Amino acid sequence: IQKVRDAIKSLMTTEKDEGQMVRIRSRVASKAGGSLEEEKKKLIKMLEIQKLNESLGSQTIEEGMEDDEDAFPSKSGRSSKVQLKMPELDIALTEDDLEPIPHCMGLVKEDLKYQFDLTVIGGGPTGVQAALKAAYAGKRVLLIDCPSNGTDADSNPLFGGPTGLFSKALRDVGKHLNVTMLRNMRIHDDAIWMQVGAMITELALSNSLDAVRQLKDFGVSLLTGWATLESCSETDGCNIISVAVKDVAEPLKVDSAKILLATGSSAVIADKYRRYKRVFDSDTINGLSFLPRSIVIQGGGIIALEFAKIFLRLDCKVTVLIRGDAAKSLVAKGLDPTIAALLIRDLEDSGITVMTDTLLDDVEAPEGVDGPLRCVVCKGGVQSKLPVADAVMIALGRKPNSGTLGLEKVGIEVTPAKAIKVNSRLQTNMINVYAAGDVLGAPSLASTGIEQAARAIGAMFGSEEEEASRTDDAGCMTNKFVDPNALVSNPFSFPIGVWTNPEVSYFGMTLSQAIAAGHEAADEGMAAYSESIRGRVFAPKGMVKIVFDKHDGVILGVHIMGQDACELIHYGMEVVVQRKTIFIVMDTIFTAVTFHELYKLAAIDAHHKLQLGIKWQSTLQKMVQFLRDSGLATLNIQKLHSSSISKDLNRSSEPGRYNLCALKSVFEMATGIELPDKLAAQIIEVGDVEAAESVSQHEFGTLVGLAWKRLNLNK
Repeated sequence: IQKVRDAIKSLMTTEKDEGQMVRIRSRVASKAGGSLEEEKKKLIKMLEIQKLNESLGSQTIEEGMEDDEDAFPSKSGRSSKVQLKMPELDIALTEDDLEPIPHCMGLVKEDLKYQFDLTVIGGGPTGVQAALKAAYAGKRVLLIDCPSNGTDADSNPLFGGPTGLFSKALRDVGKHLNVTMLRNMRIHDDAIWMQVGAMITELALSNSLDAVRQLKDFGVSLLTGWATLESCSETDGCNIISVAVKDVAEPLKVDSAKILLATGSSAVIADKYRRYKRVFDSDTINGLSFLPRSIVIQGGGIIALEFAKIFLRLDCKVTVLIRGDAAKSLVAKGLDPTIAALLIRDLEDSGITVMTDTLLDDVEAPEGVDGPLRCVVCKGGVQSKLPVADAVMIALGRKPNSGTLGLEKVGIEVTPAKAIKVNSRLQTNMINVYAAGDVLGAPSLASTGIEQAARAIGAMFGSEEEEASRTDDAGCMTNKFVDPNALVSNPFSFPIGVWTNPEVSYFGMTLSQAIAAGHEAADEGMAAYSESIRGRVFAPKGMVKIVFDKHDGVILGVHIMGQDACELIHYGMEVVVQRKTIFIVMDTIFTAVTFHELYKLAAIDAHHKLQLGIKWQSTLQKMVQFLRDSGLATLNIQKLHSSSISKDLNRSSEPGRYNLCALKSVFEMATGIELPDKLAAQIIEVGDVEAAESVSQHEFGTLVGLAWKRLNLNK
């Protein structure tokens, strides 16, 4: 761990290289009225002379001697001992100008005299990726991050990581560390937790080191301090940020052409609980200093359920308090009802106590504010007290971190929940100030925050072509708008992963959403993990569900619960975005003994529920093409099921079936156009049973009806 800390500190404190000094001196010369390019040439020549002097002797070459061959190394390889005279530079720089700024990477005082192209406030994944994207485009970028557990990135293991980095690291540790076995070996809890903490810190710091290294490589300056907006221009002028930095007497002033606010969010918790040392929220749980043997978690959302399974793996007795119906609260967040019910059942089956319709009224500390806690709960209007627990965690949502940015002073608008208001380009009402990530409110995910950051940088510095929308042929999926309103209203915007054990993930519509969206023939195909070979051997608990339209087999949503669900969802996302059908999935060859085979099993289950199975799909496509080419304007569905065809015309021996002649006659009655012989023969061939040379009236009517519907849907 100390090696990683030292590596980060080394990056933070490395002095500027020669190239950076050239840029600083060139800016100074340009500001003084000189030619920027001429000064750069002088400085570059100076650096070249310095390097050559190191390998040559002390003899000096005077002006005009540059063309004297004897003054330079001979062709035989022997060096004439010379020293090249340095060019004169009219640049006034003092030692104070080149003094490094404390708690900063890549900045000296002189740097702050010049405008940055972009200043990003916030050092989470959204802020780091935004800074890097702008740096890729050659912009001069400053990233300001608020101190955490210290004053520099080397003391903040969560720098560059998402809000849930601690929980993911703790989950990973829980999978590899058998706490029950260690306790049975009589290893003390303090020693176990010390090992847990070391593993978490090492994992998190490695992520932090990678983020700092990338920023360093691409020339992004990193400043640790508290930033507030001082003034914002309503044109393309200057925007001033005030930054309070430890060990610096006066706040630093930063001038930036563009500003991106990416300050994230923080947990919501009532003030009355803050005085208890063992009451945590989803942020302060990162500072848990002991291994609890019991914990009470208030909340029925994704964060609460993730931590419930994590602490269970750490040999902890877990009680979850949910204010309403557990499954319904998850469905309200977008989970499929079947998956939600399975998830709650899994919590209970694994030994977690789930108390629904229960509120946390108060917390008592029998042994003082530093000791164990007793929760006072209310269920159905009746109060009761739970057994004493080592810790209490409250996970009742998050709020945007916008309160300390000085938004009111510069006139930036926020919602009643203090989320920053932006348009579809992630731009605030101040044209040079943008925002991305959790500070905008829902959906509050690292993945959407990073995407918002990329779009915001594109809006600031990109071309119109880069901002163009990416929409599929049906217009169902668009990635153009990533503002909060567009994201939360569109189930095709982003995938969701719930890091419980087993995992849950989903993308697209649930069955009820599909029906509400006009897919009245929507249905579901399901496959249990135990139906696949890998599932039977390694992880039988779980299922894959696909939501599809029975008219055309197009997949509208994918919902997964089970091992590796958060990885599996990305194939499902691609299937939904590309409007693939269950027939394509059925024909796809997957690597043997993988969980991806579950997609094929779910597609086969869906196929059994189709009005016309896979054998009809080629004929159906030809019928759609024929109706399109013929320009059919109206269709009488009732006549397709006509029973008034004469027996002489319909020679089928079975009732309810059409032979070739009757088929063509009925089609012409219903459409007014003649069915081609080749297509009619194919219909008979596909629908024939036991060599009867006929097709059922129902299948023929369904075929033409589906083709007509698909034709109009495509229109």
